[in-house]
Amino acid sequence: GEIAFANIMEDAKAFTLWKEQVEKQIDTAEDVFGVYHLMTKSYLLAFLKYTESYLSREDFSKMLADIWIRTEAPNLEKELLDLFRDSKQEEMMTEDEIETLRSLPETVSVYRGVTSYNAGKVKALSWTLDQKVAQWFANRFGENGTVYEAEISKEHILALFKGRNEWEVIVEPDHLLQLSEAMEENMEEPQL
Repeated sequence: GEIAFANIMEDAKAFTLWKEQVEKQIDTAEDVFGVYHLMTKSYLLAFLKYTESYLSREDFSKMLADIWIRTEAPNLEKELLDLFRDSKQEEMMTEDEIETLRSLPETVSVYRGVTSYNAGKVKALSWTLDQKVAQWFANRFGENGTVYEAEISKEHILALFKGRNEWEVIVEPDHLLQLSEAMEENMEEPQL
């Protein structure tokens, strides 16, 4: 009894100290990013949603791009689609990514590799411009997944991210055309 009570009191004191430290970090943050960087990955999207009306479009867009990349695409497709539509491409992407997006043809071929885990989400936000990358995603975790190919008008691509060598494009899924299984090619695995 006494040892358990002592442990509980020690934990309560440690929590109080931690809470005071976090409150101090929030109070002394120079800008919204100082608070944003205190969040754990699981709370980043909630933080963005609750602070959206207080943020500039630039800050909002930078945070959305960071959340997308850091959290591996949370399963909130509708909400994320709305957030991407509200953001500014110029703030989400690097100059190189913006130039790459602008240089794409008006109709773009995109690819998505799915495994048994995400087979029900073919019409999703996240696609790639590189069929080899899609093949890698289809075969990860030792699976023999499927690669899908679709066409999309460049105007329905909301963002392009070259990071992690994935050539990822965020698309408006309802505008995907000619969605079908991609013809399998002899491909080397991409260097991800």
